[in-house]
Order: sequence, then C-alpha cells, then structure tokens
Amino acid sequence: MQIDWTKIKSWALGNISGKEQLEVEAWGKIKPDNQKFLEDVRKYYQEEDFFTSPTLKAKKRMWRKINPDKSLKNRYKIRLYTIAASVLLCISIGGGKFFLKQNELKIIDFRKGEVQLKLANGEKYCLTSTTFTDSLPAGFQVNDTGLRQIETKEEKKVSPDNLNEITVPRCAEYQIVLADGTRVFLNAESALRFPASFGKERKVYLTGEAYFEVVSDTNRPFLVETPKAIIQVLGTQFNVRNYKGEASYTTLVSGVVRIIKNEQEYILQPGQQCEITANEKLSIHKPDLTPILAWKNGEFIFKDATLEIIMEELARWYDVQVEYEMKELRDLRFFLYIERSERPEEVMDKLKLAHKINYRIDGRKIIIKKR
Repeated sequence: MQIDWTKIKSWALGNISGKEQLEVEAWGKIKPDNQKFLEDVRKYYQEEDFFTSPTLKAKKRMWRKINPDKSLKNRYKIRLYTIAASVLLCISIGGGKFFLKQNELKIIDFRKGEVQLKLANGEKYCLTSTTFTDSLPAGFQVNDTGLRQIETKEEKKVSPDNLNEITVPRCAEYQIVLADGTRVFLNAESALRFPASFGKERKVYLTGEAYFEVVSDTNRPFLVETPKAIIQVLGTQFNVRNYKGEASYTTLVSGVVRIIKNEQEYILQPGQQCEITANEKLSIHKPDLTPILAWKNGEFIFKDATLEIIMEELARWYDVQVEYEMKELRDLRFFLYIERSERPEEVMDKLKLAHKINYRIDGRKIIIKKR
C-alpha cells in the first residue's frame, strides 16, 4: 500500500478529510514501523508554536529547539524524531531501523555550479558571479530571482545559429524571464537557447528540464523545441524533461499544449503527460504531478521509486558519481521526501536509515553497499 506524504502531513495537522484519514490510519496498521513513523510526525507537528503557525520560520525554530548543536558531526547522531522535525521524511517499503549511528564521513563539497550566459556573438557571462552586474550585457537585467531579458521592438532574423544560451550545470538551478514575459525555471544540467527578440513566433530550444509559465499571445504561438519533439502553446504552464539518454516528458499543469512529432500532432489536457521513450515510442497518460514538479519548489519527492532512479536525480543535483557494490541494490524501492538544500551525506543517511544499505564516500563518488 502506497501513501502520499502530503496526506500524512495533513493528518498530523488535523486538516484531512474523513476518507484520507482512514487511508493514513490503514497504512499505519500495516506494520509497527509505519505506526511509529506516524506517531513521530504527529509529535512534531503538534508542538507548540508550530501547530498554530506552520511557517518556515517556525520550522527553523523547532529545529533549533530540538537540535541546538548545529555541528554536522552531531547531526549524524539524530533519531527519526529529529528527521521528522526537519521535515525530511523517508518511508521505506522494506521498513528499517529508527536510529542513526554515528558515521565518520568524508564530506562532499556541495557548491552551487556557475550558471553561464552565452550571447549569440560568443561573449560569455557568469550569472552567479558577484561582479556580474558590473559588466551586464545590453538587453538584460539581474535581480534576486534571476535573469530578465529586456523587450525590444527591433526584430532580427532568428535562426538556431543566432541565439543566446543560458547553461545551468549540475548542482544548480536558475530562472529567466524572456522578452515576452514568459518565465522559465531551469533545473540542473539544462540549457535554454533563445533569440535576442521574438518575431512572428516565439521559439526556444531546450535540453534538460524546465518549467514554463508562458504569457498568452494569441497572435504568436510559443514553441519549445527538444531533440525529440516540438511543443506548441499559446499561454499555459507545463514542465518539460528531456535529458540525454532518457525518455522525454512533457507534463501539462494548465492550459493546452500541442506535441508535434514526425508531422503528427497530439493534444494534451491539464494533468496529462506525453512520454517519448528512448526508442521514440510515444504515449499519453495522467501521472501524479507532485513528484514531477517538486524540483521547482526546492524539493525531491519519490514515490515507490527504485534506488537507481533516486540516485540518478541526486547525482545530477549534487554533482556526484554513484556506484553499487551489488547490482540488486539498484532495485530497492523507497518513498522519499527531502529538501534540495540538504547536504548529500544527510540524504544518504535517510536512505541508510530506511533500508538495509550502507555507503561510503570516495572523493565525489558515493559507493552504495549492502548493510
């Protein structure tokens, strides 16, 4: 039986429907580990201050209250209660022990990668440099949220060879507002190519993953071209994932989009997803949007996902390599909720806690082994 983390949180806060409450309670009765987990979550959310004001500030205050020593060494000694209190929850199908042992680790240097803007003329700018604003190229502004392209009335001939490009490496994410007002959230290891100005059509080129909030313009459709297909919209919100060597996914949140592939067209409705596999097979289905859009909200959410899938995402975000001492470890399945601000060692401890695995760190490599 699967369970949605948001339902557990709502149950702990007392803000849940009768049907969902029965679902959570039924999950808790499956085994003692599940029930213990629910008790720990409820204890945390019903603490004074947090229950009446579940804000980020309150969460941080609670963290300080139960974990006054912020040193990394002591954080590796915490119990599941503390993990729940930091709202980093890991539910394992296979169950597991509820205590962390002290783990002497090499620490991975988790630094944000440098986001780069390359203009059509070949000039390059580091968008994450503190001195960037002193040498800002014409046509762009930078604020706290990211880069903004300034709209211009001048129309230049647009071609794939005459485009600006913003590149987001591993261990980073970035936002850009294009000249028409469309906002694009770029995930790690992604790149977006776009013109200096939009003409009769608005077209960009994407590799990697991005979430689009497209400004409506009935006279000019917005096109996103990926190596596998073209996505056409007028005004909508959708997520595109197209990493090299993986299946391509277009997930529609609101509005309507048209997928164009091999001169065939497919229409998506809100909540639907178009998948194009590595062998070019196309299918449309209705997925759970929560884990798909979690990255945009600074989270990782995995539901009944294999360890291999989880580690592929973590490797991209933390810029690490992953090795398995035993092949069968790749197929272990987890429910996992974490914030992307967590250090990789802390995330690995959640996985270790929930299942019979161990790990060690060698430089920027994580080796996973059976415990």
